[in-house]
Amino acid sequence: MTESTSDLIAITTFSLKPVYTYVSPSHKTIMGYDPEELIGTSSFQVVHPHDKKKLLPLLKKYFHSKTKSLFSSTELDIYENIEYRVRDKSGNWHVLQSTVNIIENELLFVSREISQRIQAEEDLKRSESPSSQPLTTY
Repeated sequence: MTESTSDLIAITTFSLKPVYTYVSPSHKTIMGYDPEELIGTSSFQVVHPHDKKKLLPLLKKYFHSKTKSLFSSTELDIYENIEYRVRDKSGNWHVLQSTVNIIENELLFVSREISQRIQAEEDLKRSESPSSQPLTTY
């Protein structure tokens, strides 16, 4: 299933410096990277520097929850939906919307590229307020 979806699916190590352990073939189509180019590299190397600030607190939250679950008999069932920018192989920025889950000792990212939707929303806001400047540049 992960081999034929258009969603970007990635698995990283569960650490404050996550490293790709799996990358779906859709990364080639959408981001230009062959999966083999990313496996073994830091997932932060493609994340926009300002958006790393969104991901680090998420990782810390997951670490806290994982530690807490070790001392209780409850199963860990947390996930987050986040939006952040990543750089494709050509150097262009894309906005991803990801759901992040803990799977044993790894993180599962299921992502969609939403740059066009974000741009359309900003264009609509600008059209409703003609005197405003562009909101964001991706």
